[in-house]
Amino acid sequence: MTGKRILIFAGTTEGRELAEYLDRQEIPALVCTATDYGGSLLEQEKHRHIRIRAGRLEEDGMRRLMEEENISIVVDATHPYAALVSENIVMACAECGCRYIRLQRAAGEITKDCVRVSSLEQAVEYLEGTEGAVLAATGSRDLEAYTKLKDYRNRVTARVLSVPESVTKAVELGFSGKNLICMQGPFRREMNEAMLRGIHASYMVTKESGKEGGFQEKLAAARNAGVKLIVVERPAESGQGKELFPGLEKDTLSGQEKTAFSGSMQSVADIFQLRRILAEEVPFTVLRRICLAGIGMGSPSGMTLEVLEAIRQADVLIGAGRMLRAAFSCLSPEEADKASFCEYRAEEICTFVKEHPEYEKITVLLSGDTGFYSGARRLMEVFASEDVRVLPGISSVSALSAALKTSWEDAPVLSLHGCRQNVVGAVRRSRKVFVLTGGKESFEDLCRDLLRYGLGQVLIEAGCDLSYPQERILRGRPEDFLSGSAAVITGRTDAEKGSPAVSAGGTDAEKGSAVLMITNPAPDRTVSAGMEDSRFSRILAKDRMQEGGKTVPMTKREIRALILSFLQLEKDSIIYDVGAGTGSVSIECALRAEGGHVWAIECREDAAELIRKNQRVIGVSNLTVICGSAPEAMEGLPVPDRVFIGGSGGKLEEILQLLCRKNPALRLVISAVTLETLSEALRCLAALPFKEPEIVSITAARARKAGNSHLMTGQNPVYLITAEGRG
Repeated sequence: MTGKRILIFAGTTEGRELAEYLDRQEIPALVCTATDYGGSLLEQEKHRHIRIRAGRLEEDGMRRLMEEENISIVVDATHPYAALVSENIVMACAECGCRYIRLQRAAGEITKDCVRVSSLEQAVEYLEGTEGAVLAATGSRDLEAYTKLKDYRNRVTARVLSVPESVTKAVELGFSGKNLICMQGPFRREMNEAMLRGIHASYMVTKESGKEGGFQEKLAAARNAGVKLIVVERPAESGQGKELFPGLEKDTLSGQEKTAFSGSMQSVADIFQLRRILAEEVPFTVLRRICLAGIGMGSPSGMTLEVLEAIRQADVLIGAGRMLRAAFSCLSPEEADKASFCEYRAEEICTFVKEHPEYEKITVLLSGDTGFYSGARRLMEVFASEDVRVLPGISSVSALSAALKTSWEDAPVLSLHGCRQNVVGAVRRSRKVFVLTGGKESFEDLCRDLLRYGLGQVLIEAGCDLSYPQERILRGRPEDFLSGSAAVITGRTDAEKGSPAVSAGGTDAEKGSAVLMITNPAPDRTVSAGMEDSRFSRILAKDRMQEGGKTVPMTKREIRALILSFLQLEKDSIIYDVGAGTGSVSIECALRAEGGHVWAIECREDAAELIRKNQRVIGVSNLTVICGSAPEAMEGLPVPDRVFIGGSGGKLEEILQLLCRKNPALRLVISAVTLETLSEALRCLAALPFKEPEIVSITAARARKAGNSHLMTGQNPVYLITAEGRG
């Protein structure tokens, strides 16, 4: 914080808003109001960092105050019609060498059906030639002008502030009883209209007070009530130098002083521009309030009241295009000029916020619910040092389950929005699964995968554009959605729907987005280690028609169970199976690590094709077969955390060296059936940064029938070496 001190002449709503903003930002400021009433609106007892001074000041009083308080920056936030006050402030600043900033209220649009006058006296002259009741909404200071009208006591109703000074003056001028309304504005359209109708007004006289002064509400009310609006135009306040600041034409300053002071004057059009200037002039750490708001499916009717309020109260709205369109559809025309930034990436949002200190209340719009596959998690990380509030929304999964009259707490929920998920695995083992698709392509790919891995019998119910007028829910098998023959169970008819379902167009379906409930009538809920060997094909394609054709070596069931145990797989493990053979270990790993992925590396093309066949038959989608020799075939693969080596092609040392470079902390299991392989594995592990390995020798025997008896037949002993990298 520098030593620069700020003085605000706050005769308007935006002046009070600026004072309250500086107080929240813990920036000291002196605030001057012309009346005690104006000062009372700021409620001194609620503010720790601003001081309030009430009372009118002339030029000399302003100058003395600036000198006594050692003011550096003066903000003129007085009313647009207080031209003399602004002139005095300009001259006082020029004499004291203070930086002068004029907060110039944006003008409202005066439509052609209004009567435009340059002064209140001209408005009264216009009314002289008319008949009918008049609502005078120009304030108590100008009431005397209306007394020149004939029968003004009966014809004119004055609307003034409900403070003794204003009421007393109105009564003294002859405005009382039913011809006097005492209330604090600005007023909404409905209130203005009720007053006009209540007095049977034919005319309403007002100043062009801009959005903050409720001018648009007066204009709309007059139009609705059939009342002619007479508008007193503002004093000229555009341009620079003598046009904007006529006080500079006085002879108080020399020509050189006028030129120097003109360079320190500035006019700003809105309070956010002014905040930015003050942040540069008086550097401070902005105390922001960031709201992460879940807007549900996107329609206003589906947003919570808290979210709607956060949208209305925000200085700036941030979000993807669809989110911004949804938010602005909730705002009234008077609120629709709110600032916005179209972006969904957390880092870019953070950069924007830091580059715009003028925005204090920031609402980031997120689809669905903030705790459900949402960008909120990353945003909470990048804004960890900020004051962040998170508002939940209604998720599309919740909406679909409600529409289908079912629950979703008993179903896995997966998202294909920009990520890879093992939907096939979840569908294979679950009675129902909810899926957020990532577009038309991801939905169609999912349908093809379900067919490829033997799940063509499942039922899909797809919700498109939930909560919007074009909402539809479709039902069918995967093949039905690919062919465009899925049935519409709610929403538009088949003739209107388009094909496939998720390419129907509309708000949520612009990119084919949909939420799915997939029901499997016969889920496989078996949880075991070591599937029956018979479930895996071992015969190569070219030998299938030959008697006693060649078979691919396969790790037997008993050994697989131990390998899975020693690997200590996690749900999201990334696994290499080097020398995959039939793929029996790869497939069992994929079934266990449902949220991860397995890379089966096999040097023989015919064996690689055999793995793909077993993969399709058993129904495993989180497995990729790589045909190539290790270690070269592993170079471009994702970093593994678990590795099984069942065959190395004589390159065990090179394979282990590459694995150590990829992940020094990986967990590794090597199988060996010869003493030579065992010796080589131990030598390599000792030479590389691995912890002391665990070595197990397994000999299993299986019963075979011999006549009426059963004999045990021993299998070849297998050595399992388990090791972990030192990290």
